[in-house]
Amino acid sequence: MKKFDLWLEFEETEGWEDLTNDFANIQVSLPDGRKYGINVWTFNFLTEVQKSESSIYILPPDLFVAELTRKCIDQTVSQLLEIGDLEQVLNPTVFSLNFLAPWEDTMLTHDLGEALEMELTKELHPTHPLYNSQFEIQAKRQDKDDILIEIVGGGLAVVHLTWSGKEERGIFPSTTFYRTPEDFWKRALKKDIIDWQ
Repeated sequence: MKKFDLWLEFEETEGWEDLTNDFANIQVSLPDGRKYGINVWTFNFLTEVQKSESSIYILPPDLFVAELTRKCIDQTVSQLLEIGDLEQVLNPTVFSLNFLAPWEDTMLTHDLGEALEMELTKELHPTHPLYNSQFEIQAKRQDKDDILIEIVGGGLAVVHLTWSGKEERGIFPSTTFYRTPEDFWKRALKKDIIDWQ
């Protein structure tokens, strides 16, 4: 099984004349549902920025490399993954979720997200912990009536919709909360993807 897939901005667009003196965005996708968006600078680009920079600070990228080539970045990512998870080796902000089966990303299908949001809003009742919360539907399980929502203000939740079309009572719709995307990946998504395969 392939360890990871790479998307490299400099392979998709034109304008990179000197691959040893520039910057680019890359995306690393792992087969277990983790996805990393990483801002990469070359060593020479940092030197050029330092020479021309008039301010007293520089906001650094997530990663420095010798050159913007597939070979260099592939080797770099391989070595970093041997050390540990990229969100720990680099920084937590590079982490995001890649919704693989049995989950599907509702951001790709706007109508589906709207329908799920309408149903959830109907089912929530005044004693439910999500009542009056603002949220955004992120994903839906293909094999169950579970949806993943991102709660405005922080956190995520998996909600099992009843599809009753009306306000529920008690513990329904049943809900499991997660502190962060990493928490959801560790406690649920990783297992779901492995079990599905």
